[in-house]
Amino acid sequence: MIRINLSIRRVLFGLSLAACFLSSQITPAAEPDAASTSVPEEKGRDEKNPPADPAKKSSTNRLREIRDSSASILEELVEKHGYRLDENQVIARVVPPFPELRATYYKVGHPGQAKAIQRPPNAMTFFWDGKRLKGWGMTFGEPYNLVGILDSALKIKKQDIEGPEDVINKPIPGDWVIRPEASEEQVLKELEAILQRQLELPVRLAFAKRVRTVYVARGKYQFTAVDLEDAETDQKTQKKSKSDRIEIYGEKLGPTDLGGGGAGDLKELLGWVGRWIEVPLIDEVEERPSEDVVWHLNDMQDKRGNPLDNRNPELVLKNLTAQTGLTFKKEYRAIRRLIVEPIE
Repeated sequence: MIRINLSIRRVLFGLSLAACFLSSQITPAAEPDAASTSVPEEKGRDEKNPPADPAKKSSTNRLREIRDSSASILEELVEKHGYRLDENQVIARVVPPFPELRATYYKVGHPGQAKAIQRPPNAMTFFWDGKRLKGWGMTFGEPYNLVGILDSALKIKKQDIEGPEDVINKPIPGDWVIRPEASEEQVLKELEAILQRQLELPVRLAFAKRVRTVYVARGKYQFTAVDLEDAETDQKTQKKSKSDRIEIYGEKLGPTDLGGGGAGDLKELLGWVGRWIEVPLIDEVEERPSEDVVWHLNDMQDKRGNPLDNRNPELVLKNLTAQTGLTFKKEYRAIRRLIVEPIE
């Protein structure tokens, strides 16, 4: 699954990686694709501000057109197809079959992604602020499971969820509309009701403290680029270079154009690494990066199909230390977990 906090710089990176995997998840997607970049104000023609480059102006106009078209389609999804929340709702499921307009929104709002993967996503997530709908994420290959929904709605990742594997990994067909400012308690209460009533999945969702193995991240963040000289390169570009992104891998770097990725702050990075190795990471870093970081998840096999041990915690964290300067110490701690408990 590819997760990226909502910004265009981050999203474009994630979408370019996602194109290689029909089964990967993208959360969140751009809204709309490249068009979400802010459109710069046009300056008057004078000596200090020469006429804009025609190519740049054309690109800006195109981005504006995509943005406006997407907004119109989203408004129609709200008005005619139920992609909205009532005043007291914080999360809702839109049941398939989906309207044709949804596929139109995907093609218009995310042209770069639609070019890479022509068929519409199996499921999408949207944010609702009480007035407007905003695209947030999408997944290909199968619908979101409970883990994916909790990640989109509350940023709770798999390593912080406990429950029967067949329950938390069960695909749940449908799109999701989420109120992003809602409290955890509200979201869990309504999601629990949806699971019980609409899907006949009798479970309770509640937080509890559990003593678990964790890795505690400490130290001063200092980025050192990994050398990609030995990595398999994109066959289309045949390009090798030093990378300014963090490579998440264990045994060996995988293909540079496969595996997914994202961007965000240090907390988000550690959450992704924890999900990758399936062990929680506790953030006690003293000196943090001043800006967001970018990361790439290396695939579990090379292009020849040979398996790679790229989720081994010790190997992954050793390589992460080499790139960030942070240390990771294995400890046992009582941490908050979301418990998915079947109702007998």
